Amino acid sequence: MQEITEKRSKLSEKEYILKAASLYGLEQYEIKDLEKDLDGTMPNPFLRRKYHALFDLYHVYKSTDYNEHIDTDDDGIISLNQYSYKVSRRRLNNSVIGRGWIISSNLDAYLIVPPANVLYDIAMRYNNIAEKNNYLIPWLARQVGIPAVVYYRAEKIDPQSKDIQYMRLTKNFIGEDESLIRADTFIKAPNLKGKKTGTVGIDTDKIIDSTVKFIKKHYKKYGISQNDAKEDAEEIRRGIIKQTIFNKLGFNRNEDNDQWGLIEDMNTHKLRLAPIFNYNYFANVESRHVRCCRKANKSDRIEDIMLRYSNEPWFKKWVDEELVALDIDQAEQKMNDKTGETLSDEEREYYNLVIMDKMYSKVVGVSELGYDTDKVEEARTDRTIDRVMRRFGIRRNMPKPPDGSEGPSDPIR
Repeated sequence: MQEITEKRSKLSEKEYILKAASLYGLEQYEIKDLEKDLDGTMPNPFLRRKYHALFDLYHVYKSTDYNEHIDTDDDGIISLNQYSYKVSRRRLNNSVIGRGWIISSNLDAYLIVPPANVLYDIAMRYNNIAEKNNYLIPWLARQVGIPAVVYYRAEKIDPQSKDIQYMRLTKNFIGEDESLIRADTFIKAPNLKGKKTGTVGIDTDKIIDSTVKFIKKHYKKYGISQNDAKEDAEEIRRGIIKQTIFNKLGFNRNEDNDQWGLIEDMNTHKLRLAPIFNYNYFANVESRHVRCCRKANKSDRIEDIMLRYSNEPWFKKWVDEELVALDIDQAEQKMNDKTGETLSDEEREYYNLVIMDKMYSKVVGVSELGYDTDKVEEARTDRTIDRVMRRFGIRRNMPKPPDGSEGPSDPIR
């Protein structure tokens, strides 16, 4: 777990408790009262009893043998029984992202995410694939230069009942002085009236336009230069396009605007695109409810979306040098090395058919046809892309997912 192993100098009790209080989710007035207690200007034994969790963590932190960092075991699993931590009372407003945070003794925050099987929205037969997505898909995204959150399997054993609680953990991708702004707070929701299942199209250009307008308005509000606004908006625009293409490549069946967002630096108020943090609906995982999919020129086909943005100065280079070089075997190896997760033969076949055969082949086809709109359109009738697919030994049939199961229990709260 190399991402979370850096050493730090020790904090004083005051520094530690105040930082822990912020991570724990205390209000500013509560933090100020704690500061007065720690300064000795207004001792308050009640506060120390009320927030004893913070002082418990500090006692572990200041000891000579405290657990410096939460880490995976040899099997890639985080065994929480081995570590000192507290569950933050800070909660997310929407469980789309996660259930909350645990705070380790060294004040790293880890996002708690429930296993896919406890999400009622996922069709039961896809439970296993939805869960495995969260370990495999991030490594595919990182291969093509797209920031993506990496999850680790974690477990906690109840010392009395011996019941095991399962969950996923990731090092918090929202920094201490950062805040996540979900896209559904600044992009108008599509009209779902009368629809209970299936998909509703959302225009990618409109998503980009709404995002750029929000960025400019936000930067103006905080007095940030328009040059910075223009540069950051362009960087975020590029990221949205890349994420959209990757969504199609990975056969993501849920592109709702609550599935992505912007991260605000609360000191500078500048914005950046959040990494991909939800993989449940990749690999053709179906939802029980209506979901959104991004479109370009009223089409959600990956070929049409590639053609729509192929004139971007960076696009063809990115596709031809990174996307076409996608290697699912390498991603599986990386997943195994970092998280200990493996694919069964059935899962491996499923991912190869759904992502590589069904979607990746189309990326290769458009690239091979030189991004020529007429040739790509012609290919839909004369099966030119099928010939390209056969050249790569690719089949078209959509497989059924490996059987889903009830799987692990809900995570700790």
